[in-house]
Amino acid sequence: MIKFLADSSINLTKEFVDKYDITILPLYTRLNDIEREEGFEDSWNEFFNALKTSKNFPKTSQPSLKLYEKLFDLYTKDNNQVILFTLSKSLSGTYETANNIAKKYKNQVFVVDTTQVCQSSQLLIEEALKLRETNMSAENIVKKCNELTNKISISFVPQTMEYLKRGGRIGKISAIIANVLNIKPILSFKNGVLTCYKKVIGMQKAINELIASIPKTVKKIFVCYIHESKFIKELEDKTKQAFANTDVNIRVGKIGPVVGSHIGIGAIGLAYIDK
Repeated sequence: MIKFLADSSINLTKEFVDKYDITILPLYTRLNDIEREEGFEDSWNEFFNALKTSKNFPKTSQPSLKLYEKLFDLYTKDNNQVILFTLSKSLSGTYETANNIAKKYKNQVFVVDTTQVCQSSQLLIEEALKLRETNMSAENIVKKCNELTNKISISFVPQTMEYLKRGGRIGKISAIIANVLNIKPILSFKNGVLTCYKKVIGMQKAINELIASIPKTVKKIFVCYIHESKFIKELEDKTKQAFANTDVNIRVGKIGPVVGSHIGIGAIGLAYIDK
């Protein structure tokens, strides 16, 4: 048997993990001296509502070493194998931590750096689940996943520069200018690298640019947002219109506290996997 585990910040839904028997390793946020387990979507409102009014910026932390060892011990009994999917190692230390511990479980525990975040990481897990159904070995599933990361990407547009400023991603002056002029950067995250590939004026143009960036050969798309957005329905509708004459699978997903606090409430985006 091959057991799948995943970081909580991949933001799988409770329904998804129950259906495919995936165990979640929780990451944590600390804001205003309150530590919260990231959990599932139904527990995120409290954190984001606190973030709206707080002058502080949250800190995040990984699962404990003991939890990794406990779960690896549990799921490698009777010669079973484990594959753990983590956030991009360029953003989180979970991959390196888990990989170091996995060395003690030779040929039983494997760690996959999805090179992605949130729903774009889920797209990789969905491919891995299909491979597991074919009785492919854990070693070959991991090898195939490492090849598939080149086909996956996520792009997003912050509603405001405030959170990027507070998180130290951009300077105060740049944030003020962008907010005043309504400049919207189109940010892309692929293979663990964040880039700003275009800047436009206004959210309408940003939505059009997001959709235009999706390759025509795409097979799955997640329309993503953080906590709340008045633009999410428009992005969803326009994305469906753009791919109306195709068999592309289009769904909506919410981004959780660990990643969402850095991009900011109200941000929207598109995650996809190419054929």
